Amino acid sequence: MPRIETLIDSQNICDLLDDDELGVIGRRVIDDFEKDKESMSEWLRRNEEAFRIIDHDFNNKAEPWDGAANAKLPLIMGSAVKFQSEAGAEIIKGHEAVKTEIFGEPNQEKRARSDRVKAHMNYQLFHEMDNWDGDMDHLLLCLPLVGCIHKKVYFDPAEGKNVSEMCLDNVFIHQDSTSPRKARISQEFTRDKNRIHENEAAGVWSDIEYISTGDTDHPEEDGVQEFIEQHRRLDLDGDGYEEPYIVTVHKDTEKPVRIVANFRAEDVEIMKGKVAKVSANCQFVKYEFIPSPDGSYWSYGWGLLLGPLNDNINTIVNQLLDAGTLSNLQGGWISASVRSTKGDTRFKPGEFKTVKVTGGTLRDSVLPLPTKEPSNTLFLLMQLLIEQVRDFTSVTDIVAGDVPHANMAEGSILALIEQGKKTFNAIYKRIYRSLKGEFKKLFALNLIYSDPAFYAEFFDRDDVNPAADYEFTGYDILPTANPEFASRTQRIVQAEALMPLLGHPEANRNEILRRYVTGVVDNEEDAAIIIPDENQPTPEQMMAQVEQFKQEVLAQHDVRQKELESQIKEMELQMAALKLSQVQTEAPEKTDQAMLRTEEAALRVDLAQAHVDGAKEQENNYEE
Repeated sequence: MPRIETLIDSQNICDLLDDDELGVIGRRVIDDFEKDKESMSEWLRRNEEAFRIIDHDFNNKAEPWDGAANAKLPLIMGSAVKFQSEAGAEIIKGHEAVKTEIFGEPNQEKRARSDRVKAHMNYQLFHEMDNWDGDMDHLLLCLPLVGCIHKKVYFDPAEGKNVSEMCLDNVFIHQDSTSPRKARISQEFTRDKNRIHENEAAGVWSDIEYISTGDTDHPEEDGVQEFIEQHRRLDLDGDGYEEPYIVTVHKDTEKPVRIVANFRAEDVEIMKGKVAKVSANCQFVKYEFIPSPDGSYWSYGWGLLLGPLNDNINTIVNQLLDAGTLSNLQGGWISASVRSTKGDTRFKPGEFKTVKVTGGTLRDSVLPLPTKEPSNTLFLLMQLLIEQVRDFTSVTDIVAGDVPHANMAEGSILALIEQGKKTFNAIYKRIYRSLKGEFKKLFALNLIYSDPAFYAEFFDRDDVNPAADYEFTGYDILPTANPEFASRTQRIVQAEALMPLLGHPEANRNEILRRYVTGVVDNEEDAAIIIPDENQPTPEQMMAQVEQFKQEVLAQHDVRQKELESQIKEMELQMAALKLSQVQTEAPEKTDQAMLRTEEAALRVDLAQAHVDGAKEQENNYEE
């Protein structure tokens, strides 16, 4: 028996086992696949019947007569389309589906790492992974119909990138399972001869024996072969404990073509020198619509729950159409004694035709079929059933975009939207949980397979490393989905209900306006540009600011005036000094009188300076 380390490192464990061991494994895989599929038989049958009901195949109907009415109302399909359009617009906003959540104490390093992870994962979803948004759009259309869809998330070494593959009808899990992580999962698929040859040449698969699927003596030319990939547990190291493996079996020959370990060395727990536990790497994410009431694995969709009701509505519609046809195109019996031109008889307006009648009047010789006009009771019953379907699917007029009253208040509209979205809200939460699980699997794959050189080039920086950004240790950063499951109409109505608070002094005007603009443009970044973080003043605040500016200007003008007066007084003092000098030179006897005038001028200068200082002090007090 190979050691567990050898099994982990092997690219194909089939090369380590003999033919007898491979034969036993192949038969177990096929037998378990049939058991799991059989446990789902009732769910598969009911879904097949639901698709028959919603399939709008306009084949000719021969009962009760050839060409009878065969109409099918698209109630369930219409509800699924409306659900897809509403949910898709909220889940995929532009090119941002992944958000990140910071745990612990936020800091600049965590925020920078969070922004890098979000930007890189969104780039992967919308640019690297083929048609991820298209598959998500398809999933949201089919999920209301079938009730349960899986996505397979894994790293494709041939493509060198992560893959998120939608599995619509080729995944089989036993009804008694509780979750994909603990379940045995089988995926049925086909491969043509070129893909088979590529896998064989690369050593990924063992060689297979072709089984013809057509009328040919050379089955390898036909090429298309069926395979079963089963995620299960096997004891390949002989220690009595079954480890998780992925086994790919050629369905017709029951021969395993590939077996690989579905775990890494880090997933193996050793206690007392023995393997105590091995955790599986679950690649599947379950998207469910309405959980099964009895607790079984496979969930319900509208096709499964409302298919019989839609079938009854279609029957009533066809009965009303057939009754209307009989009422409009009357037929019956006519006596052989009536002699007239045989075949079609056409009348012009105002025309009478001659017939030969013997043994009675023409009225007594013609007996129409006893038909009735379409039943009003059936019509009312059909309306009742249609309303029941719409109530269950929450497809009300307001959710569909039709406002009942033009002048209805915002609060009333919001109440109608909330009432119409009760069923949707619970379903949105389930989709949100599944999306979060899918993004966590991509997060784990990026830790292992991300190319450091591409990661550094993507951010134009040499100091970033995907191994550090996608590290689980510490649980600082984890990806999450966008939880904003509210319609655009609902966000606008909520914002309009807050608009009367704009004049309130304690209300955050910018936040109210930003919410309204976000609802209108449906983009938070554009709304942040239109409504910046700086608070916009109210009209009263603007008037107060203008008055304050006016007082500041007047105070500055007063100070300037005092300064000019002081300069004038200083100039007068200088002139007085010059006159004093002149007087001393010309008439010494007038010196005392001139000095007296000089002292008076100095006194006036001191008084002017005191006025200036007082004005400046008053301005400083006003500013404080």
